[in-house]
Amino acid sequence: EIVVQLDLSGYEKKVIALPVSDANVTFKNAGGKKTEVEKQTINVTVYGPAETLESLKPSQLKLTVDLANTKEPGLKNYTGTVSVAGVDDVWFYYGKEGTGIPVNVTLS
Repeated sequence: EIVVQLDLSGYEKKVIALPVSDANVTFKNAGGKKTEVEKQTINVTVYGPAETLESLKPSQLKLTVDLANTKEPGLKNYTGTVSVAGVDDVWFYYGKEGTGIPVNVTLS
């Protein structure tokens, strides 16, 4: 049996409304396909020190979508992961599944 204890004192939770657009999404393994993100706003849950969360803005967040297993064109729902450049003391919570945030993308 393994027991893990975390001391999360000083850490807080913040939900950020992230407007998703082509400007803040990066695609991996697009293989030359044209991509277009459906403009939408998604709620991103982030944990970290209060000081960091207070200064964190939606414009700092970037979404990465991996298209590795995509073969056919059209509008589909993909899973993206969120990151923030230059900030290493926060983490993003993706729910019980833990895989990422749903985002709609059209491939052509």
